[in-house]
Amino acid sequence: MHIANRVRKGGHDIPKDYVKLRYQNRLESLIRVLPLCDEVIFYDNENGFVKVAEIKNNTFNYTNDYRPNWIEKVEQIV
Repeated sequence: MHIANRVRKGGHDIPKDYVKLRYQNRLESLIRVLPLCDEVIFYDNENGFVKVAEIKNNTFNYTNDYRPNWIEKVEQIV
């Protein structure tokens, strides 16, 4: 649904299988890259571009009361 919406707005199409694979591997990819980062800022783009959390000084913090389901999963792995 989101891909079709992007295409209708003039964006490029992405094969659904590729999107599913990347989605399934997102947390594993995050775990691999986190040790390389001094700071991490998480944004949600479902309803705009909203900053939802950050990691600074090895501490995970929410930045507002908006907590999409995916960020709670991220908090559990950090």
